[in-house]
This record gives sequence, structure tokens and C-alpha cells, in this order.
Amino acid sequence: MAIRGLELPDSQISDAIVQDEWRRALQLIEKREKKLKKDETLDWLTACKASVLLLLPEASKQRQGRVLLDSLYEKKPPLVDVTAVMAIQAFADERKDSDPRMDGLWTQAANAYPKNENLHRHWFKIRFWGKDWSGARKASMAYMKHFANKREPFFWAIFANFMASSSPKTSEQERTLCGTMAYRMCAKAAVDVNVEAAKELKSGRVLRTPGDIAFLLDVYESQGKWKEAMSILESDRTGIRSRIGKHSWDLVLRKFQLTEYMGQWQDQYKYCFELLEDARPSNRKSQRHCFGESGNNWSVWVAMLRAATNLREWKVEVEDWYPELAKTGSHKNRVPLSQIAATMCAQDSEHSRGRNGMCAKMLSDLNELAIHGESQGKQANLVEACCTYFKVYGNKLFCFNDLQMFLQALDSGAVHNLVKEVRTYAAREHEHHFGEEGQLQNLMHLEVKPVVDAAHLIMNVNMLKLEYQTIHSRWKDAEDSAEGAKMKDFVVECIKVYNLALLSYSNGDGARRPTERLPGDDAGLLAAMGLIRLHSLGYCPQALLQAVTTLEHLVQNSPFNYEALVTLTTLYTKLGAGWLAAEHYSRLSIKNIQYPTVSWLLSTRISTVYPHTPHTGYKDVTAKANTNSVQHLTQALNYHLLLQESDQQEITAFLDAGQYASLIQAMGNSVYNQLGFSKYMLLVESARIERLFGIGQKLEHRRLAGLSTGTKLLGDGN
Repeated sequence: MAIRGLELPDSQISDAIVQDEWRRALQLIEKREKKLKKDETLDWLTACKASVLLLLPEASKQRQGRVLLDSLYEKKPPLVDVTAVMAIQAFADERKDSDPRMDGLWTQAANAYPKNENLHRHWFKIRFWGKDWSGARKASMAYMKHFANKREPFFWAIFANFMASSSPKTSEQERTLCGTMAYRMCAKAAVDVNVEAAKELKSGRVLRTPGDIAFLLDVYESQGKWKEAMSILESDRTGIRSRIGKHSWDLVLRKFQLTEYMGQWQDQYKYCFELLEDARPSNRKSQRHCFGESGNNWSVWVAMLRAATNLREWKVEVEDWYPELAKTGSHKNRVPLSQIAATMCAQDSEHSRGRNGMCAKMLSDLNELAIHGESQGKQANLVEACCTYFKVYGNKLFCFNDLQMFLQALDSGAVHNLVKEVRTYAAREHEHHFGEEGQLQNLMHLEVKPVVDAAHLIMNVNMLKLEYQTIHSRWKDAEDSAEGAKMKDFVVECIKVYNLALLSYSNGDGARRPTERLPGDDAGLLAAMGLIRLHSLGYCPQALLQAVTTLEHLVQNSPFNYEALVTLTTLYTKLGAGWLAAEHYSRLSIKNIQYPTVSWLLSTRISTVYPHTPHTGYKDVTAKANTNSVQHLTQALNYHLLLQESDQQEITAFLDAGQYASLIQAMGNSVYNQLGFSKYMLLVESARIERLFGIGQKLEHRRLAGLSTGTKLLGDGN
């Protein structure tokens, strides 16, 4: 619990504590004490005084505070003032003090006010935010004891036991006990579910939503109860098709995980096959799992192929596993299951749902290549599948992203064959639409330039992306002049495509339509990437400046192109042009995932570029402020502060809403965010530069690192 969230009866004392003005708070407390009547005491006031004294630097004050605090712990009759207990807890958290007697105070207060639900919830949440799972167990069990039929304390007790069972701070014996208790409570909640909604128990200790089932599966899996978890998903009470399962697709994905953990590859293959068969329009009337078209999901294809790979040596009857294939008579009666899966992928790629089928065919070829190598011509099969996919979906934005995962497995010979085939197809398509002069190099020289539609631009951009990924990104020898010349030609071609896109998307008078991003913008980015690679390998020293010029031109036409802004900010920072980096940095949005990295890169170097606020000719005050290095550091630190606060808000929302499976994931994400190294670098850098400016270090930023108010950083003064 933070002292900023502490609500005291005296607003002046609260304000002083929130502002970390301990001496003024002590004066206000002593002033309030003088107004008390003879023999009158206020436990919350004594608790605040003791805690404030402990935060002062003088040893005598700290001894006095310790005496007062001990008197509250040992008070007879016991301390039951809820505000006093909350105050002691809040200040203990501020001091990073974990006194074991604190649980005794909460227990006494809970016993004194057993029906005070807010007290029980507060006790649990304090232990929850402190990640004290043993204490959270005690709080939730006490809460459940006094509110026996309520849903919230029951599930909080399960959650606390679940977290304690995996906490390294608890003993082995306690972890076993907590895990067993969480499992038994979940099992009871599952048994009490009735098939009929009208006969639902009034008790809140039952599963009610797919999220509850997902949480139960987490508990079961943590205890290694795989079979029991699978029986939950197949049960009429709590299964996927039950009234509380509601045909949740998340539960289907959990079933895939369970079958893989248990090694039940036959069951997984059959289940995936049935889902895909149900998704066919011809089978909509005879569905087995009620998912319909949504069964044509990429995760289903991946799970089916993974099962087929693990059963590749297992031969099955075609009639039993793929009746439609048996009717054609094109296969033997008994074939390997992987062959049936590959045939299904190939047939489905010709279906109206062909995107997933084509990707599955490529994944099947990739698996075969990984198992058998090149001995059976598997590289050629994968190249053919990739070419077929490009011919169908090359004019879609998602084309390159789909192909990307399969390109790394191709060797240099296969890569060149793939690029050659794709280029031949693209040239043929242009000639078909624009005649013999339809090639890119000819279009730019025509007096009346044709308007190229978006589909053809996207196809050319995907072709260039594929070529860069498979050929030019693998160039590592700077002395290979032939590769350098090819890279230069590639850059020229990218610029031609980009210029053609600008002409095609103008309003007729050369003015661009107002938009944030166009398909042709990626061609400009590819040109810049090629130039950066030429510079990094030392082949062309001036290529970096050419890359900057290309990106600046792109940003002028597409002012909100995020990739271009990020790249420009990074390049200007490394070139030492701090002011230009700051200008582009100010146009980025903190919602983008790369923002923390760019903030760290810019903010930790900006002080070496401009150790003072430069004077700019901008009339815009905001633009001038964005060149202030101190404000850059503050902005970057504020990002981490807001991220930490948003994590806490998200976790609180999941806890209050009873979405415990989502809560577990959110807590895992918050741990990852808190371990970010960049914020510690920013804290050290801000302490150093603010010392140069004579600006006091902001205490809220220190709390990002979990530091107390007296902790000094490396850059602080003596």
C-alpha cells in the first residue's frame, strides 16, 4: 500500500505526508496532539507519528519512533483501529520494512470487525501488491471464513494458494500444501456446477465463465493433473460445449496444449481434422463441434501438422482418417498419416479458404525439409509452394509476412530460383497490364505516366521485400564488388517503385491524398535499408547520408510513417545531430512498442550533444521545448512511470473483475516491464544532468527502481 493512497481524518497531515514533508507532518501531528483532551488518545495519530519519526534522519527521532511503534504492536487491549493499522502498513511499505507482527495487527482488526468486508479486501490487496502470498493466504482465508457464500473470497483464496505454490519465498512443504489446497478447491468448484442453469447453486463457489475454466486449468496444470484437466474440458458440466464453456475458442487452444503435454497426438490430429472439416461450406449442416467457419484457424492447421509430424511413421487406413481421399482411389489403403495431412493441405489450398491451406502446405514442406533434408528434393517442393502462394496473394499486404517464416530454410540456390520465378511473374503481370513498355524501368520515362493501382504496387513491394530478405540481407563480404553493385541496383529499383507510387496516389495536380501511410512507402524504407547496409559494410561511406535524405523525403510525403520516424531518430542520434533527432522524436507516439528503446537511445546521448537548452528559431513553443535534454529525460522516465501505473491499473481491474487467468498473464507482463534496464540507465543519467542544472531529483522517478527516498544514485552529489 502506498502512502499516497492513505486516507487520514486530518487532511493537512495527509497533504504533508503525500508531499514527503516529514518534518511539517510531525509538527502538524504534535499540534493535533495538544488539542486532545486529557487521557484521550488517537491510535491512528500515534501510528502516523511513530512512522514519521522513523523516516527522519536523526537517530534519536528514530529511537523514539521505534518505541511508539512497539507500544502499538504490544497494546492491551489489542489495536483494532482500522485507520491506524492501514497507516502502520503504508509507512512500513515506504520504509521497505517487513515486520512479522504486522499480520497480527490485521488479524486482530479482522476479528474485531468480522463483517467489515472493506477491511478484509484491504488486507488481502496489501499482501497481494506486496507479493506476500503467505500473508495473502491468511487474509483470503479469514475473508472466506466470515463471508462463506461469497464468490470473491473463495476465488481469492484459490489464487493466493496457487501463487504461493510456485513462490520461491515459501518452503517446499508450504508449496506442496498450497498447491494441493488450490487443486481441491477448484475441483469442488467444478463438481458443484450443474448442467441445468435453473438448478444452479446459490453459492458463489462455482465456475460460471470460460475465464473460470481457464483459471482452473492453470491450477490443474501447475499440479501436473493433465488427465483431470482434459476431463474438465470434455465434461458436460464444464467442457467447451457446456453452457459455461460457451464454445470458447480460448478453451480450444488450451485443449491443444493439453494433448501436446500428454502426447496424445492421435486425439489431437482427429480433433483438428474434425474442426477443419466442419469449416467447409459443404459440411455446415453436419457439424460435430459447432465452430463452423471459425474452425478454419491457423492454430488448428499448425496443431494438426505438429501431430502429423509426431506420427509420421504411423500408417493408418485412408478410409478411417480421410474418407474423401479414399473415394478418389489415388492413394493406397494404408499410408503414413503425414502423407494424409500433406494431401489435405494441398487440396485445401485450392479451396476458397486457400490462404491457410497454402500456408499449411508450405509448413508441411518445411517440416519435411527439416526431417529429411535435401536428399528427397524437399527444397524444390518448398520453393514451388512459395511461388504458388506469391502468385495468388502477392498483391496483398500480408503476403511477405506469411512467407517470411519459410525463407530462412532455403539455401542460396533455392533462394535465387525463388527470386527469379517471382520476378518473372511480376514482369509478366506488368506486361499484361501495360503492354511491352510495362516494365518499371520504362514507366518512369514515359511522357504520360500511367496510374498503377494499389494491387500492382503492393506486388512489387512484396517482391522487393522478398529479394532483400533472401539475398541482400545475407551479404556480409564488403570486398565482394559484384554484390555491392547488385545492392546499388536494388536501391535504385526501390526508389523507382516509390516514385511511381507517389505519382499514382496524387490528386492529378501532384498533391498527395491526406493519409498516414501508403503501400509504396515500404519501397522507400527498403531503399534506406539498402543504403544503411552499404555504409555498415564500408562499401559506400556516403550511403548513410543518402539514407537520411531518402527517409526525410519519405517523411515529408507520409508525415506519420512510424518506421521512417524511428529510423531517422536513431540515425540522427548516432550521427550526433541531437536537435534533428529530437525534432523527429517529438512526433512519435508512446503507444508504439519501440518507443522505450528509442527514448533510451536518444535520452542517454542527448546530454553529450546538447548539455544545455539550445536556442532554436522555432516560433512553436512545443518544438523548442522538445530540444531540452532535461525534458527528454523526464519524458522518457515518465513513460516508464506511466507504464508501471498502467500495469497496476490493469492488474487491479482483472482482480476486481474476477478474471484470474488474465490476471496471471498481466502479472507476468508487469514483471518483464519492471526488469527493463533502460529505466535504470535513465535514472543515473537524469541524476547526473539534473545535478549540472541544479535541479532536485524527482522522488517519483526514484520509486521506479523501488528505491527509498534516501537512496543515492551514481550521478548524485556527495
